[in-house]
Amino acid sequence: MRHLKGAGPSSVEDLKQELGLDATALRKVREGLEKSGAIVSKGISTEDSKGGHRHSSVLSRWDQVWRKPWKATEDTALDEIIVLGVASAVVTHEDEVRTWFTWAVERPIINGLVSAGRLTRPASGFIAAH
Repeated sequence: MRHLKGAGPSSVEDLKQELGLDATALRKVREGLEKSGAIVSKGISTEDSKGGHRHSSVLSRWDQVWRKPWKATEDTALDEIIVLGVASAVVTHEDEVRTWFTWAVERPIINGLVSAGRLTRPASGFIAAH
């Protein structure tokens, strides 16, 4: 977190090099921070030495990507994170969303977001951002 505060959003490769971590160690740290909502990732595609490409990520602190003024209750803030997570996934199975966070994402929360028009159900069991 301190590193991202000073360096700003950074690619996985840069973080491994700058922090002296191997892929396994960075993955372990990253998973814990993503589950708590402290960092978010954005998928990127980079060219490889063979003329193809490989998929990676840029990691950012939450406050580096969210710039809107925020006056909300904790429940409203958690709803917003759920909607943003679903938007990032494009379409996902409803049960999958329930495993993304360290707090309980119960069916009534998802149903409420669908009823409010924040999420939609494109097919049975699946949700997407509206």
